[in-house]
Amino acid sequence: MDFEKFLKEAADGLKAMMEKDHPFISVEPVSVDKFQGSSYRGIRIREKDSNIAPSFQMEDSFRLYQNGESMEDILRTVYQIAENALKGIPDINMEKVTDYESIKDRIFLELVSAQRNDDMLKNVPHVDMEDLSLIYRLDFGKDNYGSCRSAVITDAMLKSFGVSAEQFHEDAIRNAEKSRPASLRTLAETLGLPPEMTPAGVPALYVATCGDTLFGAAVIGYKDFMDMAAERIGGDFYVLPSSLHEVLLLKDDGRADIHELESMVRAVNSAEVRPEDQLSDNVYHYDAQARVFELAVNHEQRIKDEQSLENEVGILAADLDQFAYEYDTHGYHDAVEDRDQNVASIREELMNGESTQVEAYLQGVIDEDSLPEEKEKAQSLLDRIDSLHDRLPKLESAQENDHIFYVAECSEYPVLGEFHDGLSLKEAYDIYNAIPDERMNGRKSIGISIKDDLGFTSMTDLYVAGKMQTDFIREYTSYGDRPDILGAIHGLEKLTAQEKGAEMGVKDQTSRRSVREALKDKQDQAGKNAQHRQPGKAHDRKKGDVAI
Repeated sequence: MDFEKFLKEAADGLKAMMEKDHPFISVEPVSVDKFQGSSYRGIRIREKDSNIAPSFQMEDSFRLYQNGESMEDILRTVYQIAENALKGIPDINMEKVTDYESIKDRIFLELVSAQRNDDMLKNVPHVDMEDLSLIYRLDFGKDNYGSCRSAVITDAMLKSFGVSAEQFHEDAIRNAEKSRPASLRTLAETLGLPPEMTPAGVPALYVATCGDTLFGAAVIGYKDFMDMAAERIGGDFYVLPSSLHEVLLLKDDGRADIHELESMVRAVNSAEVRPEDQLSDNVYHYDAQARVFELAVNHEQRIKDEQSLENEVGILAADLDQFAYEYDTHGYHDAVEDRDQNVASIREELMNGESTQVEAYLQGVIDEDSLPEEKEKAQSLLDRIDSLHDRLPKLESAQENDHIFYVAECSEYPVLGEFHDGLSLKEAYDIYNAIPDERMNGRKSIGISIKDDLGFTSMTDLYVAGKMQTDFIREYTSYGDRPDILGAIHGLEKLTAQEKGAEMGVKDQTSRRSVREALKDKQDQAGKNAQHRQPGKAHDRKKGDVAI
């Protein structure tokens, strides 16, 4: 007898046994889709008018039948399982299941393998974490035996709730953190071992789970768990999947071999963890400073790429400094006191994506009456900067289309003269330039309206009387490193560079300025000293000579 025929006979036999006490019982073969490769063919039973139908797998029973056990003995065991399942059906008002306010405090999380559950995830709301996925469950409480009863939230259920996926995720995280708080203890603490049994000089393993440990691996998806763990562990750490119910965390002290860690995880999964409880064979890493959770192999490659980029930018910064020194040695000495510091400053600007001034400087060399080899060298440096653009940060916040800028004819007292707000950056710049200098009631300015952490709005000048306020903002305010402020500064620099380029007759230059303007922005003294250099002087000197 094959399995399907066995399943049909078992369903018919079970129905006959149960009809005495359950005259309207329905018993039928069924395919049950479950996460973690636990889908099965089995039997489903349903009482009349019941919205809940317990089901159970029959593969084990079939193996017993193949090994000689009689159908009668098998059915007696299955009958007991079915009776217990009916008794354990929770009393659920199905109307309330679709009432989001009634059930949102019973939603919690489960972390599963995205690859192993690819088909199931197509119909289930989820949030990906590398090759893992956070799914959502609805808690129905415990059965008569103390086991948790829950159901996976489907896309159809989420749609019936009438809330966005974002709001649903926030509520699920908030409730999970409250109802299933995260637990982080060393492995020794978890096993009840005394401290003296922990090897000295060996990073401690930490066990991350939730209070009752069921689906406890999901705690790594809690809002602040990773940062809390990094503080407890003391920095970056590896995440080793133990099962659906817990993960192990290991401090990254620079000595671990991720391939050895992966081999250990695979070996434990193969020998110790049931297939339906296995989470992943991969190892993950959390970068505490960058706040990045990623596959450990990706982290290793990212660090290599960053180190390569940092080295490349460092060499470029040194070459830019050397070029500036050779191009105008006298002006360089007047503007730069410490060459190492200047190289570090150029490197920092490039790494932060702030290359506008450097590019303007080089373009100015090309556009000026410079020697052919100087122009060629400047173009080569420009090309090197351009090749790095896709790998360096981009400052795009608070730029052209954000209507949060203002223009004041008098920066000190905006009530004097014109004042315009709710502008885009380009609109603000055009209005600023349209205010005649001869009738200024004060120093005209372009500024940005920003909100602080408490929700209060303040006004900050970015550009006053033709000068960027970058240094003041960075040194004397608490928001000099905010992306919106940096993005606005970057956008203004590009607009001013475009105007300077137009005045010089440079074609299609949106972010180029003269050498002198670039040096004026970069060093306070550079603008003054640049005036001492006479036009055409580049032809009268040799590279490396100090012009007197």
